[in-house]
Amino acid sequence: MAGNQKPPRAGPKTSDRLVIDDREQRSGLAEEIGRECGVVAKIERLEVGDVLIDRRILIERKTAADFAASLVDGRLFRQAAELRASAFEPVFIVEGEFTTESLGGCSVGSIRAALLSIALDWKVLALRSKSVSDTARWIAAILTRESKKLGQPDWRWIAPTGERMPRAKIETRPLRRRSRAGRSARSQGIEMLGQIDGVGPKKAEALLDHFGTVGRVLRADRSDLIAVTGISREIAERIAALGGGGK
Repeated sequence: MAGNQKPPRAGPKTSDRLVIDDREQRSGLAEEIGRECGVVAKIERLEVGDVLIDRRILIERKTAADFAASLVDGRLFRQAAELRASAFEPVFIVEGEFTTESLGGCSVGSIRAALLSIALDWKVLALRSKSVSDTARWIAAILTRESKKLGQPDWRWIAPTGERMPRAKIETRPLRRRSRAGRSARSQGIEMLGQIDGVGPKKAEALLDHFGTVGRVLRADRSDLIAVTGISREIAERIAALGGGGK
């Protein structure tokens, strides 16, 4: 190598601030984030959620088709409960348009009701995204916001490409942990159904005794729901609106 020739510039480093679940690799999200902001995310298996930012914000990413399918089979509110019960601040990002194909038989009203339930009943922030690249822009915006809150430099410096990194004063903050140890599927189901307006834990238990699982409750016809002790027509309508039952 000639004496005046500069050594090759180091490639982007992996950022500890951003972790993406290894099952998201096919979606191209990691590559889109890299193009959007130059950050190379760590790829690991996450027990809950798809993206973890600063060990503080946990994101569940769903395409429109998967959102509708998980509403029908009962996964949606189980995942909302898992996000809410985690040690992190939960966020849902719903990606893509709800077309006749992606709805898969669900009504638009059921989708709206489910989004409202996630935001208002489960207290999980729900964001809408047009595409994978748009989801990457949301994640970039969250990274920037968190950098400002923590007193860090702009997050683009977190994964440098050879430039000198400025020093950053990074505050440490304790995680707000919620224990999930020892919780059975039934207790989680009672908690999930109990969040529906008018249901509560006792009616949730009665629904699970009758139908067996949360998914079957949400897929049940209105007439079958009303047959459960304590379930009024109004409550049955509310449950059916969430799950698309009785169509």
